[in-house]
Amino acid sequence: MKLEGALLLNADLTQGWLDFATLARCSMDEATFDGASLTDVDMTKSVADQASFAGARLARAKLAQVRFTSAVLTGADLGSTNLEGADLTNARLEDAILSLAICRNAKLGGADLTGATLHQTDLAGADLTGARLERVDRSTANFEGAKLDAVNR
Repeated sequence: MKLEGALLLNADLTQGWLDFATLARCSMDEATFDGASLTDVDMTKSVADQASFAGARLARAKLAQVRFTSAVLTGADLGSTNLEGADLTNARLEDAILSLAICRNAKLGGADLTGATLHQTDLAGADLTGARLERVDRSTANFEGAKLDAVNR
């Protein structure tokens, strides 16, 4: 399904099936994708401020340079996802799975990653200023050059 550049403002796609869809450069502010299947989706350069992806499956998604400020991704599966250069400022990522995700140079300032899985997550150069990393095993994640000022561990 190709929806490139679509306006999905306030759309309700709860439990939707959008695997392999092209949603690049879409406007999705305040949209709801709770429990949706978005595996292998391409959302490159999309904007979804204050959108909700709670419990959504976004494994292997292309999310490079997305803007998900204040988005809800609680319990979302973002395993093996490309989030390079993404803006997740103040996003809620509690209990999210970010194993093998590429988050190089991502903006995660103020994000809540409490209980998130960061197994071999690449956070090189990421800005995690003021982020919450409680109950997070960071032992295999790459934080080379990441900003960790005022991180709540």
